[in-house]
This record gives sequence, structure tokens and C-alpha cells, in this order.
Amino acid sequence: MSSLRRAIAGEFYLFSHRRSIRVMHVMVFLLACLLVVFNRGSVSAFAELNELALEEVSSYNFWPQWALATHTTLYLVELSIILLIAGALPHEISSASIRDPLSRRISRTSLILARAVVAVVIPLSLYACALLGAALMSSILFDAGDIVEEGQVIMSIVDDGVASALYKSMLHAVLPLVTLGVFASACGAIFQRSVLAVGVCFMMVLVPTMLHENFSELMPYYFADFLPAFGPDSFLERTASYSQGLSDAYPYSYDEIASIGWLSPLPLLVLAVIFSVAAFRRRAL
Repeated sequence: MSSLRRAIAGEFYLFSHRRSIRVMHVMVFLLACLLVVFNRGSVSAFAELNELALEEVSSYNFWPQWALATHTTLYLVELSIILLIAGALPHEISSASIRDPLSRRISRTSLILARAVVAVVIPLSLYACALLGAALMSSILFDAGDIVEEGQVIMSIVDDGVASALYKSMLHAVLPLVTLGVFASACGAIFQRSVLAVGVCFMMVLVPTMLHENFSELMPYYFADFLPAFGPDSFLERTASYSQGLSDAYPYSYDEIASIGWLSPLPLLVLAVIFSVAAFRRRAL
């Protein structure tokens, strides 16, 4: 077995047996479920106050509830990615546990590349937990037909493209989340302290929010601008609002901006891997 394959196998074994990672996946799933339950209570209260049947309230629908719960849960997902990945390597170096795989004839390059592979998988698995938890509970508590308000169809799931827009936005979120994981791994390889690695990574996530007003035309070329939760140009946030009947939330002009995000995170993802390998090869252990 090659050094890289052994490193990947070892990293997956290590992370799959970490209690903090298992707990975080459960927390993400439960939070998504609880948000849907809370929203159901809010919808029921609104219907009762306005003397309406649940079916007459536009929010009583699977699609907006799935999107809203997923979007909100992704704040926890993105924070978890930073905390779990960026802070891991500095802690392992300070505790000298990183020397164990290196003593098994696994090169530093193979080890950091394996860590990058894990940094891709963790965001995807957390994202899947958010999607599944929100979808499961929304399908139980809400109807999945067209969006209706006071007996009138205000938005068709098929004709108005609600479902296709949501699916597209959820797929659009994958690359920014994966890039965040790899970038967090690079921060762990570059910085010596966990607090510094986590802090720098989180600040880089907030850059689009802080600079968006003055550099709105440039921000779409930066991966964090399209993060589904913290990103100012989040595709999922717009389609979640659109699925509630707010047609202005998803104008046709946004498709041009969103099209940039399908590929714009790739350069930083590649650079993050390169810099993490270079930094870790020169790092004192």
C-alpha cells in the first residue's frame, strides 16, 4: 500500500473515531429537525391568530421549510468545519501525536494530502446531515404541493421553478463548503496555534461580508461570498426566500452572479493544498 493510501486510511480512521466529530454530525441533524418543528409551531400560531386553516398559509409547505431549516443549520455547519478542521493539526503537533503516523514511513506530503481529503469529506457529510434532517422533518410536518395562500396558488413548484431552483442552489453550495474545509486544513498546517488557525480562517470567511459594499463586483470570485450561510451572495438564501413567495429575492440577474460561483472557489482550493503541503514540509514537529 502506498504512503498516500495508508495516510488516507489512517486519517479516516482517526476522524471517524473522534467523539467530537460524531457528536457534531448528530447535533447538525437534530438542529435541522428542531428548526422545522419550531417553524411548524410558528405557522400553526399564525394560522390560529388569523383564523385561517393551515392549508391557507403559504408557509405551510415542504419546500420553503426545507430550504429555511437547511440554510439556518448551515451556520452551525460552517462554524463546525472551521473548528473541527482548522484547530486539529496544531493540537496534534503540540501534543506530539502527529509523530505517530510519520514514524510509520508516511511522508509529510502524504499526510497533509490525506488531511485535505478528509477536509473535503467532513463538510459534505455535515451538509448531508443538515439536508436530510430538514427534509425528513419537513416531509412529516408539511405538505409538498404548490405554495397556496388563502386558497389561491401563489407559486407553482414546477411552473415557477421553485423545486429546480432549490436543487440548483443546494448543489451550488457544495464547492464553497468543500473549499472552506480545505482552506481550514491549510490554516491548521500554516499556523502553530489552534486559536490562531481558527481565528484567521473565520476572519477570511467574514471578508465578503465586511467588504461586500465596496467590492461587490469582485467578491463573487472569492469562495466565501457563496457560502450558503455566511456568504453575502448565498444562492441558497435567495432561493429559500423565493420559495416563500418572495419573487424579488431571486431576480434573473442573479443567475449571472451565481454562474461565477460554480468554478470561482477552485483556484483557492488548489492554492490551499499547495500552501499547506509547503508549510507542513518545513514545519518543526
